Amino acid sequence: MHVSGDDRSATEVTQTRVLVVDDDPTVVDLASQYLEHDLVDVSITVETDPQAAIERIRTGAIDCVICDYSMPTVDGLDVLDVVEREAPGTAFVLFTGSPDEAVYDRIDDESVDRFIRKGEADAFGRLATAVEELR
Repeated sequence: MHVSGDDRSATEVTQTRVLVVDDDPTVVDLASQYLEHDLVDVSITVETDPQAAIERIRTGAIDCVICDYSMPTVDGLDVLDVVEREAPGTAFVLFTGSPDEAVYDRIDDESVDRFIRKGEADAFGRLATAVEELR
């Protein structure tokens, strides 16, 4: 996984910095618990406010964004647009419960590194696997 230009030295153990964005506090709590349990060297930040998440992305201190699609004021693909413009190289996982086929039509396969549906068998475990594979 691409780690943006920061000041971490090569001798440091590098943590993958993951931002989980979902307006449902239960989802961000479960996702962070699964990721922290299943992965080593990972730092999890959660945001239930997509605007606050966008500000975090703009700092450049995120390696992977896991984002819901359907949120108030901003949808997950709007967040993806910010990632592509302001944090290129940051991995992006769309994590949604939306059954809307229009979501699929808006996804550029080259922009979204993984697409995982909430409610699928072992969805949170699949998130951990995705982050591990994207490092």
